[in-house]
Amino acid sequence: MLNLALYAAYATYLSIIAIIGFIAYKHNQRAGGDYILGARSLNYVVTALATHASDMSAWLFMSMPAAIYSKGLIGGWIAIGLTVFMLLNWMFVAPRLRTMTEYHGSTTLSSFFAKRFNDTAGMLRMVSTVCALLFLTCYIAANLAALGHLFESVFSLPYSLGITLGSLVVFYILFGGYTSIAWIDCFQGAFLLGAIIIVPVVAIISLGGWHVVKTAAITKDVFNFFPNTWHSWIQCFFLAVGWGLGYFGQPHIITKFMGIDDAKNIKKAQYVGITWQSITLAAAVLIGLTGIAFFPEGIANTEFIFIEMTKALFHPFLTGLMLCAIVASSINVIGAQVLALASVITEDIVKYVFETRTNHASMIARLSVLGMCVVAATVAYFNQHRAIYDLVFYAWGGLGCSFGPLVLVALHTKLQNIKAAIASVVVGALVGCLWPLFNACVPAVIVGFPVSLAILWLGSQVDKKA
Repeated sequence: MLNLALYAAYATYLSIIAIIGFIAYKHNQRAGGDYILGARSLNYVVTALATHASDMSAWLFMSMPAAIYSKGLIGGWIAIGLTVFMLLNWMFVAPRLRTMTEYHGSTTLSSFFAKRFNDTAGMLRMVSTVCALLFLTCYIAANLAALGHLFESVFSLPYSLGITLGSLVVFYILFGGYTSIAWIDCFQGAFLLGAIIIVPVVAIISLGGWHVVKTAAITKDVFNFFPNTWHSWIQCFFLAVGWGLGYFGQPHIITKFMGIDDAKNIKKAQYVGITWQSITLAAAVLIGLTGIAFFPEGIANTEFIFIEMTKALFHPFLTGLMLCAIVASSINVIGAQVLALASVITEDIVKYVFETRTNHASMIARLSVLGMCVVAATVAYFNQHRAIYDLVFYAWGGLGCSFGPLVLVALHTKLQNIKAAIASVVVGALVGCLWPLFNACVPAVIVGFPVSLAILWLGSQVDKKA
């Protein structure tokens, strides 16, 4: 009976997003919109929610509460870093990226870099394309792993079957294109906002009030937000900047800025998006704190706090709907990343390599992306016992190191040194790939970002002397 109610909730939810995606797809076809950016026609509300929903994966429901449960309010510095740097992203990346990519006729970061730096040989395009494929595939694997764990925990299905079901959801989203995914993300953004607020509020009420949660946190000495040692301050810096600095290089997030209907509306989208992000992150922190009182004897897997709390509080059907928020968050990010993969393969491989020799670019891209998703599912399968936090952080750091510095330099300077641009991406990617293998304490982006930026600065000095 329990599983039947959960399946019914899941089926209901999938039906809703399928209908939304189909309507958006048909509307886009009638309007003559393109697959990759929807003819840059989305309003500021859809752009804002789609952008932020594409950011907050299952990590929001699983890893963020786990960090608070394990580290206490000190883990809240992750939320501070994410909010501050996403605000900077809206302020310093979004307006210029929207304007400059339209001017250059670019739909991907790789094609923008190529035109911005006059990459006639195609080396910068190729290098940035390879980096995007590598880290986005890893990121998709992390979210498929989250879905595998969700189906395993809630429906008692094998982990591998959970990954397969998650992959099938990705496949039908892929064929809708940018507009469909953006509208689905908008709905799911509103949906998961409601779920992440309702669950901790109901849990606090069931415990007897906020004072019970606060007392439990103080008893376990995890209610201090501000560090009391220099070592703790350094840890907080790593948490905040190690996550936040990566924002400037996330293709699946910043390419959403390109699809807004008018650059003048970016300020409105910024207000909507940052408000949404602040509330959801605060609610995730609250879930972690509430979990300390809700599970006084501890919990086997701290990343399951939201799942186990929801199962204990609600009727099975409502439990299924609440847990669909995790599915929603994973689908949001996977959909954005799959579309980013499709864009890269279409624009930077198929069309660039074959030029006008094929009329089937979109179909080739879709089939190629399906192949990449199989690779991602394989990676997820062999990383079953790794924390979602670690997988996401690895991919996040790699993308941040590879693209973040070059995005800022391309948008805000006149640097034209193509060799420095290529070296920046290559070195950033190498640091993102290798650094976590040797040092797990210092985030890769803390090292890779300034090194990559230094390479670009040296390139600018060469340009001045030339």
